[in-house]
Amino acid sequence: MKKLLLTFLLLVQVLCVAAAHANPVIPPKPAGADMYVQDYAEVVAPIDRARILDIGRELQDRTTAQVVVLTVKELDKQPIEAYSYAVLDAWNLGSRESHNGALLVISTKEKQSYIAVGNALKGALPNSLVYNIQTQNIQPFFDQGNYSKGIMQGYASIAGAVAKEAGIQLNNVTYNEEETSFFNLSSTETMLIGVGITVLLLIDNFLLGGIFAQMLLGLFLWERNKPDKKSKDTNNKEANTHK
Repeated sequence: MKKLLLTFLLLVQVLCVAAAHANPVIPPKPAGADMYVQDYAEVVAPIDRARILDIGRELQDRTTAQVVVLTVKELDKQPIEAYSYAVLDAWNLGSRESHNGALLVISTKEKQSYIAVGNALKGALPNSLVYNIQTQNIQPFFDQGNYSKGIMQGYASIAGAVAKEAGIQLNNVTYNEEETSFFNLSSTETMLIGVGITVLLLIDNFLLGGIFAQMLLGLFLWERNKPDKKSKDTNNKEANTHK
């Protein structure tokens, strides 16, 4: 009987743990003028918090869309995508009818971020754009340990994309999905590009005798020494004057 009771208690404990993992803890739904920053991990600097709040209020006032930041210290083994959408659904961001809300979730322990997008904002925030925002505007700052800057840049990019789709311009916020730069790459991506170029040059040197490198050098020197069109026109005018 005692053994049976112990087995039963162990089974109950296992079920409780499984239930806890199956149902992530969702913070209370935010409300009021400060709802756009829910910083449970306490990583958002006051100056970045103030700017996010300004952007969030203006975006909602002009489009009814709500974009909220949620930071947590850890996910307790929950997949960040599932957790983000669970919170988005529970909070029902945006207007009740259109579901035009988005949620930027950051877990500091796992060093992860995720952008959950409501159905009405899928056009403004397609998967490709969301990926670019995370890899170019958020992750590079996270790699440097600067969560606040990454969150600020990510939030501004999300809000800017929503505003662009709505045909409005937010104060001091722009986002162009085609705008990319080498310097926006993460340190890992930059290193891989450098290694790739080095490997190509070594292959060219040992297998092709440096032909590729000589071609690049020749193009560079030709472009550098190419006569300026304006100077050429001026010389032609002077020659015609002396005739």
